[in-house]
Amino acid sequence: MSDISVTYKLPSALANRFTHIELKVDMYEWLDWAKDNIHDPFVINFIRMGMSASDSKTIDTDKLSKSGNVLFNFNPRSGDTAFATPRSWEMVSKLKYLMEINFPLYTKLVNGTVGSTVGDMFYQFVMHRNDIIDPNIILNGETYEMPNEIDTQYIMNSVLLTSLEGNTTVERLDNYISNFVNKFEKTNKQDLMLIYLKDLLGKFGRDYDNTLLKSKEFDKMITKYREDLVPKRKIQ
Repeated sequence: MSDISVTYKLPSALANRFTHIELKVDMYEWLDWAKDNIHDPFVINFIRMGMSASDSKTIDTDKLSKSGNVLFNFNPRSGDTAFATPRSWEMVSKLKYLMEINFPLYTKLVNGTVGSTVGDMFYQFVMHRNDIIDPNIILNGETYEMPNEIDTQYIMNSVLLTSLEGNTTVERLDNYISNFVNKFEKTNKQDLMLIYLKDLLGKFGRDYDNTLLKSKEFDKMITKYREDLVPKRKIQ
């Protein structure tokens, strides 16, 4: 009852007839769910960005610290009618079609759904959409200049994985790793490389055709970073 939202304290005799469970919003769990249920890579990667906001030049970390986090920033004492929750971000994802049709209307609706504090940060994030490299350039092994903004790199990764899902070949998988992921290996953004490889495992690791296992580039990376990519089993 911590949100004080249309709730009343149950009488003890009535409360004793229920099982009470406290739920906590977890960004990592939500992102796992969102990969299969939300089709807007901007929303997914913006939420993920909230977990690494200190590395971003786009997200205002001062605002972020005041708002809680970008996935859930509800404050029962603020009186705001719009605020960020897992539910409202799913609603924003359904507005994706408006982005190219009427961008000013799109941004107003986003703010009206998740609130202006987080909505303004999301606006700055989405503005990077024109900096994204054509995924086929990368997946065909062609040369390109990597954007500097971490925001754009996150979105590019999501677009690349979506393109791979639509046309999965060993050559394209090899190029995804060698022409995109490996570029972060010897930089101060090596943690991004591991995140992208985990995303790759999550999307293609259960492929019945085992295309991923035929990738020589993936074999090199899984051998080198196995401890970081494969979770250790707990001994019972």
